[in-house]
Amino acid sequence: MIEELKKRESDIGPLKLINELTVNKDNGKIKMYLIYKSLNFRKNNRELFERGEYLPLEIMGERANNVCAFARRVGEKRTITVVPRFLTRLVSSTGIFPFDVEWNDSFIVVPFAETGARYRNIFTDEITVAKNYKDATALKLSEIFSNSPVALLERVYN
Repeated sequence: MIEELKKRESDIGPLKLINELTVNKDNGKIKMYLIYKSLNFRKNNRELFERGEYLPLEIMGERANNVCAFARRVGEKRTITVVPRFLTRLVSSTGIFPFDVEWNDSFIVVPFAETGARYRNIFTDEITVAKNYKDATALKLSEIFSNSPVALLERVYN
């Protein structure tokens, strides 16, 4: 199944693939893809995960109780992991997460980031930019979850 997912990702790109897998979540391929991408990223960033500092991050806004987020950092490397929780309160029985959720004004406070810092979601290759939001450097949940049910954000410098 991994080889099939890798080929599909190569053919259509990670963003289209994760959308396709999310819509068809019942076949289990989304779980396999997320595990594959996460473990591969971890393998390529061993120091970050073995020695990196763990930092729980504050969520603010209406959906603050519906998300957990934490960062890891070592040297110049930074990651932010973002996962939803209590989804039954967010999605109707006919809805598909993350597409049918209104994140409104909710955001992750990133105290170590400067405004303009760029983060790439390893699952979709989408870039989210840190902005000054309500007197904090933050990443908006509406951007993070626009196309992916979870996010592993890697700080990029280009």
